[in-house]
Amino acid sequence: MTDKPTLHVAARDIPVPGHLSPEAQAWLAMPRAAGSGYPALDDAEGWRQRIAGMDAMVMQMYMHRAPSVPCTIRNLSEGEARGYEIIPEGVSADDRRVYLDIHGGALIMGSGEVCKAMATGSACRLGARVVAVDYRMPPDHPYPAGLDDCLAFYKALLRDHAPGEIIVGGGSAGANLAGALVLRIRDEGLPLPAAAAPNSLR
Repeated sequence: MTDKPTLHVAARDIPVPGHLSPEAQAWLAMPRAAGSGYPALDDAEGWRQRIAGMDAMVMQMYMHRAPSVPCTIRNLSEGEARGYEIIPEGVSADDRRVYLDIHGGALIMGSGEVCKAMATGSACRLGARVVAVDYRMPPDHPYPAGLDDCLAFYKALLRDHAPGEIIVGGGSAGANLAGALVLRIRDEGLPLPAAAAPNSLR
């Protein structure tokens, strides 16, 4: 028991927004299984184990998806931020386009080799240079560490690129961070990228 005051919020029914598509309304209205199976919020080691298990499962999928073209991959660092540069074979050295790729994974998964594999897929699909942010995540690095890393890489790109040469994007949680990054860029008075490409996986 804790001697600190607590507030209990009872379970409640939340109406599905009527402005959504019929498909989105149907998905939101689906019954959910009781219990999430997630560790307690303060169980950092439990979260690390769950994240490692999910990352291993995702990597199993990517192991069977060979890149459609050979790629050159280089590790990058920008302060505490880490990432990868992926250039598919056939991209000209004078092609100035760059896609800043922010990976998905519920804001807790998708780091390391998973980030690299997803970004390699992006580079092959786009046929362009990709810089992927392997951003820091909970439980060891709570918000805004991940967004800070995305901003660090955007600032690094601005050293060598005109903003009109940069597109910022990501899927799922990466789409969330891409939107947040554009707002952060604006708020810090930096030049905005040519475009933002947030993608949903649903």
